Amino acid sequence: MRPYVNVLHDFQNWTPYIIAIMCLHVVSIAFTTCLVTALLSDLDAFRKQTRNLFYLNVVVAEGLFAWFQFIKFSLLLSCNQLLQSRALQYVDAVNVFGTVVVMIWTLTNVALDRWLLICKGIQLSDRAIVAGCVGGWLFVALAALPLLLDSGVTWGEPPIFAGTRWMSRTPIAMFQTMLDWVCVLSSVTVVTTCYQLIRRYIMATKARIATTIRQSQQLLRRDDPTTPPPVPQVDAELDMCRKFIMLSLASILCGTPTVVWILFELLTGRRAPELFGALATVFIVLQPTVDCTLIIYTNPRIQARMRGWFRRGRPVCATSVIV
Repeated sequence: MRPYVNVLHDFQNWTPYIIAIMCLHVVSIAFTTCLVTALLSDLDAFRKQTRNLFYLNVVVAEGLFAWFQFIKFSLLLSCNQLLQSRALQYVDAVNVFGTVVVMIWTLTNVALDRWLLICKGIQLSDRAIVAGCVGGWLFVALAALPLLLDSGVTWGEPPIFAGTRWMSRTPIAMFQTMLDWVCVLSSVTVVTTCYQLIRRYIMATKARIATTIRQSQQLLRRDDPTTPPPVPQVDAELDMCRKFIMLSLASILCGTPTVVWILFELLTGRRAPELFGALATVFIVLQPTVDCTLIIYTNPRIQARMRGWFRRGRPVCATSVIV
């Protein structure tokens, strides 16, 4: 655990940076609040399309993260003595850990759902989708126990987040670190494998369809040369996969600096440069805004509903928000 004097000195030195981080959290709060409202604004459509829960799970986790971080920094700026609060440190550590776990859990479930539906023809029931989303939060409750038992939880450098010191060699800290890495690597492996299998399946299917269309065109030209050839429709499932692939890639890119940060401290046993830690933190804080922007950009019906809010004197668009 870092001495309070050192933490306070670092916190005061990084105050302008912390205020900038708070401004980014305000943007995230605005995006997540609007998106949650758009998703829940038509409960009937939401019940019919339970896969919206995948979006909702990610956005709620990131929204809670942004709200908590903003409130935390507001309290710390108004009362520096709260830096000594062990309860605040543990709650902050669980907040960060829980957000990451729920996100990778949900994106993994999405990849498995897409693979089962497209490649195997198995459509998950509404109960299975709900159980998959709720399971992420239950897993957080279990996986956070080692973190709560670690007496070495403290503020990082810079003092933005609290958590286990990655260069710590205590058994509980090493177990927590190994658990984190297993979660992340397993998720990346499953997501990459599922989308690769989906891509191969769709490419093979399109090749068969193209062959069939060419044969049909030859027969049509032979029978009636004036008949235009049929135009294949855009694969809706492939379009949906692209949306979630973009979301997964955004999460991976935003998390890459943090992974490099952790690896440096794990392998060298030394603290990473503070400036690099500050850069990695910016990417973490930006992720909710990036994810929400992608979700809104790739869903025209969500865009239509949100645009309806800003049309003065017109009713909100009643179009159902569907993934």
